[in-house]
Amino acid sequence: LNLFYLFKSYWQKELLIITIFIAMIYSLSNEWTEVGPQRILTQKLQIRNEKLMVLGPQIEEYQNNQMTGPFVNWELSKSLFTNLNQYKTIIMMHDYFDKDMPTYIYDPESNFKKLGYYLPELTNQYLLIDAHTYKKINN
Repeated sequence: LNLFYLFKSYWQKELLIITIFIAMIYSLSNEWTEVGPQRILTQKLQIRNEKLMVLGPQIEEYQNNQMTGPFVNWELSKSLFTNLNQYKTIIMMHDYFDKDMPTYIYDPESNFKKLGYYLPELTNQYLLIDAHTYKKINN
C-alpha cells in the first residue's frame, strides 16, 4: 500500500497495520453477530426425507430432503420456465422429470402450472396438496 510510504518511522507503520487489523476484526465481528443467524434460513415445508424438487429460489427446503432435478440455482434455471414456448425447452423439461421423478414439488412461483399446458401427462401425475406443494399420485 502507498499509505505505508507516508510514514517514515518503523513504529508508525506497525501501528497502522495493527489499526487496520483491529478495524477488520471489529467489522467482521459486527457482521457475524448481526447478520450471521439470518443467513441460515429455516425450512418452511413439513416434508422430511422425501425426493423434493423446488421450482423457486427457496434452497433451504432441501435441508432435510433429497434433491431431484437440476433446479438448485434458480437464477440459472428460471430461464427454462420463461422459454416454455420453445420445443427444445419442453423436451429438456420432460427429460429432467422423466429421469428422476420427485415425490413432492414445491412451486412458490406457479411454474408447474405453466408447465402443465405443454406437458399435461406430467402434471396429471401430481396432486396439489396445499397452495404451492404438489404430491406424486401413486399409480
